[in-house]
Amino acid sequence: MSSNPCLCISKRHLLETGSNITIPFHTNHQKLPTFRKILNMKSIIQFLLFSTLLLAAGCSDDGRTTNADTLQDSLQQDSVAIATNPTLEKPDCPVSDHVLKGNMFWESHENLLVVIAASQETEDPDFGESHRLLEVYDGSNCQKIFREILPVNISPDFPYYLSKITYNKVSRIVAIQGFNQIYLFHLGERKLLGPFQPKFLNERYAEDAQTGMIDRLEVWENYLIGHANGMGAFVFDLHNPEQPTPILPLAEYAVETGMIYNSLFLLNSADHNDGTQAIIPAYNADTEEFKINPLFSKPLKIEQNINPKVRNNRYLVLKEFTGANESRPVAIDMGKMTMLDLPPAIASKKATDIIAWMKSQ
Repeated sequence: MSSNPCLCISKRHLLETGSNITIPFHTNHQKLPTFRKILNMKSIIQFLLFSTLLLAAGCSDDGRTTNADTLQDSLQQDSVAIATNPTLEKPDCPVSDHVLKGNMFWESHENLLVVIAASQETEDPDFGESHRLLEVYDGSNCQKIFREILPVNISPDFPYYLSKITYNKVSRIVAIQGFNQIYLFHLGERKLLGPFQPKFLNERYAEDAQTGMIDRLEVWENYLIGHANGMGAFVFDLHNPEQPTPILPLAEYAVETGMIYNSLFLLNSADHNDGTQAIIPAYNADTEEFKINPLFSKPLKIEQNINPKVRNNRYLVLKEFTGANESRPVAIDMGKMTMLDLPPAIASKKATDIIAWMKSQ
């Protein structure tokens, strides 16, 4: 096991809940109790994605994480040379109405300012401010080039938020989260896409009114990674942002059936021939900490056709193709969300013996 570099960022989280209910997640269109209060809190994220993925992140004045300055070899082939003006500064545009902390994002490469605000037009007579006015400004002259009022998602007093992390030098995508819906704004095409909702491998159940609330959303070029309260992690492939494709986990260990899952996703490297990276995203509701939890130090060519019967096992033995007719086992503890280093004497054994060894550790 190896430690990952971490990046500290701020976090907002919803606290107030309604009365408890128990319904299947697929019936989340049913009326739920209203949420009335949004509080600001802090969170920490750790991220190491693909081969030697290191991040030199820049933070804007409002504490949001913006585009990384460098992205190493693992995503190099997805990157393009982007001319930047070293004297370019964040524009001081007079944005409309009330803007929550974190709901203003400057995309420096496009020189566009993306804002979610509340206005008199969106104000609700019963619940007051409704933060769902999306506006985009040209940073060179502060001219408004896009404006749209997003629909109420569950309740008018639940704000929309911009994704906490946005790394989009190539994809040019900004993500927007509602209660349980997601929108994408394509900076290049000046186009709003969505809404769409997180997808999960197994059925989820709602324990209370907070269940299903998206409490984390991050753009990593062509991948959208997030977490929904009481539902777990989810991932979308954004290579075609018009039709985001949900990436379902290769394996999913039920810590608590229907409620808590540790989900293992395989993400393709920039060059698909290099293999995939495995991640097991995790969110701690007590500490407000979200971790991507990459398992490999570099992309591996993993066999993806595994027996469905082992998808819910705590101890998982995958197969890495290392040559034309060669392979080696990859041992993963889904409970601890770690990959185990196998001694040569153990790695040469069959899967059942490797699992027995894993249980003894």
